[in-house]
Amino acid sequence: MNTPSPRPATPTPRTVIDDLQIRRWLALRRELSELHARLEYLKLMANLGVSR
Repeated sequence: MNTPSPRPATPTPRTVIDDLQIRRWLALRRELSELHARLEYLKLMANLGVSR
């Protein structure tokens, strides 16, 4: 019985979809970073007793 030999794994080039997904993840990370900074600022203001 002949078994087929495994094909060598060749890296596939990144596609446009991959690039779009990466840009979306980076945008999400940037947005989360901004939200975290705002939250830390509000927590600091609350601890200092500053009111708006």
